[in-house]
Amino acid sequence: MAGDCDTARKLAAASFTTGNGDLCGSVAVKAFAPVSEPATPTEGGAIHATSVTTSGSADGSIEAGRVTWFYSFKQLDGECRVVGGGSRP
Repeated sequence: MAGDCDTARKLAAASFTTGNGDLCGSVAVKAFAPVSEPATPTEGGAIHATSVTTSGSADGSIEAGRVTWFYSFKQLDGECRVVGGGSRP
């Protein structure tokens, strides 16, 4: 999905927004890689850890460099969707 925010957002729930872990349009991601298998199974979903290298965010809330970014997935209406993300699970 690198550079394709429109397609990436089709995989996300409505709750997945810029203030809730969506980096599209807010942060230039230079590189990313999964850290491991799902970090934590949750009821109806899982949390995945990803190593993300960015140029930082315009508002300064995300510093430039490498950070572990967690994505939360849940089953919604029979589909697995990204529901949130952030620097902590």
